[in-house]
Amino acid sequence: MSQIIRSGLYLVCLVVAYAAEESTSVDWKGMMPKVRSVLEAQFHAEVGEHYDIRILRPGHIADITGDGAPEALVWLGTGGASTSELALMRIEHDQPVVALFTDQQGKIEPILFLEGSSVTHSDGVDLLPKEHALFHSHFERLGDGKLGTCAGEAYRWNPHTKTFNYDSRLSTSVSRDYCRKVLRGDQ
Repeated sequence: MSQIIRSGLYLVCLVVAYAAEESTSVDWKGMMPKVRSVLEAQFHAEVGEHYDIRILRPGHIADITGDGAPEALVWLGTGGASTSELALMRIEHDQPVVALFTDQQGKIEPILFLEGSSVTHSDGVDLLPKEHALFHSHFERLGDGKLGTCAGEAYRWNPHTKTFNYDSRLSTSVSRDYCRKVLRGDQ
């Protein structure tokens, strides 16, 4: 075999091995007891007060950091009459951790996101893997059924600080698309 072919095969093997090493599956369902402990310690709340904590829908699991391990939006089993509280969880050193966010003022902290709706309002959380981001949306309808407010905040992953940072450009872009869908009745 020629040296070039051997070198090429070696390079292909390295790439395949690296990709396999980077792709980590996470058993979020099996990890829920640990997740619950982490959430209780972080939020000092009655996690699972009314219902068991869990991941509400398949779209609440995605690799938005790009590290090969999917993040998960976990429902705390609490909330109001029409909304649920969700926390974004990451894996760090094979352990679940609550994701940290940097807000518009530069304050770093975990955030509980609302998801749900009533006749007059709606809140949602979407994971955006292509953008390495999370988008929190909300709209409110006026008494006559017309759209009152519609907006959202996007937080993009920063691998250097290991935080999701508020991104005004992405917030504007994704909010514009989201609000168009709301006006069309797609949301």
